This record gives sequence, C-alpha cells and structure tokens, in this order.
Amino acid sequence: WRARLYLALLVAFAAWRPSQARFALRLLGRSLEVAWIYAPLLPWLIVCWAIDRITTSAPGHTWVDTWWDLVLRKAQRSGPVVVKMGQWAATRPDLLPEEWCSMLKRLHDSTEAHDLVYTHRSMEAAFPAEGGRPWFRRLLLEPRPVGSGCIAQVYIGYLVGGEQVEVGELDDEALSRSHRPVLG
Repeated sequence: WRARLYLALLVAFAAWRPSQARFALRLLGRSLEVAWIYAPLLPWLIVCWAIDRITTSAPGHTWVDTWWDLVLRKAQRSGPVVVKMGQWAATRPDLLPEEWCSMLKRLHDSTEAHDLVYTHRSMEAAFPAEGGRPWFRRLLLEPRPVGSGCIAQVYIGYLVGGEQVEVGELDDEALSRSHRPVLG
C-alpha cells in the first residue's frame, strides 16, 4: 500500500508542477545510475582489504591500490562534476584521511585523455576545409596531449610555417555531462 501511496503522490506532484517533477525524475534516475556504478565497489574494498591483510603482496602496490585505480577510473568516466568533487576532496585532509587525499590527488595530475581520433573529429568540425585543404594540412598536432583535464585537453601543434602553438580542445561529451543533475 505504501508503494501505491508514493506512486499516487508522484503522479499528483507531476500534474501540479511538471517541470519540477521532470527534474526530480532526472535526479532520481541519475542517483540510481551513480548507485549502480559505485555500490559494487564497496564489497570489493572489503575483499581487497582482506586479501592485503592475509597475503603479502609486492612492495609498493597492494590490492587496495588496485581498488583505488578502479575508483578513479570510474570517477573520470562519471563526468566533470565527479572529477571536480574528487579534486576538491583531495585538498581537504581536515575532512578525509590523508591516505584518501593522496589517492584522490591523482585526479589533479593524471586524468584520462580521450583518443586522438576524437580530437581529429572535433578539429574537423571546428576548422572545416578551406580551399580544399583540411585542417591537418595547416596544423600538425603532437599525438599525445601535454595536459588533460576533466573537460579539456591541450596539445602542442605546429603551423605549416613551423611556428609552435598550443591547441586547447574542449570535450563536448564532458560538457554535456556537466549539465546533468548535481550527483554527477
């Protein structure tokens, strides 16, 4: 009977304030998505911690470190809001354990770069061919970015005349994910 009551209240709220109901449903959906992504990590933390206590692993790298690698990869794929929250948390040793902060600091320095193919596609969209010359005939990019953040990457490029330039590229997919509700 409670489920029916909640459903009736949700329908009444949606009829009364449709825009707020739409936002509430989007927020609920994103909350469920985040729970689906991160909830399985909690039991794995316990398993990794237990394995580290039982066995002696290679010095310098533990099962819990591997778990942190997975958490940080999932955070980077969850969008720029999650990455920014992780970067902020890394600067707060007064709120979080020092070990957590040191692991989260990796979000400051080593965010995952997207493929060069994606960069080439976005460059084609930003700089259409002029006089039959595509952008890569006017500008050569180094294959690896010199910097990668949660919404942009920076490459070293060379103009046809040999002049070195820095090329910043915004990640459209990350920008569109940043317009999601606050949970990520």
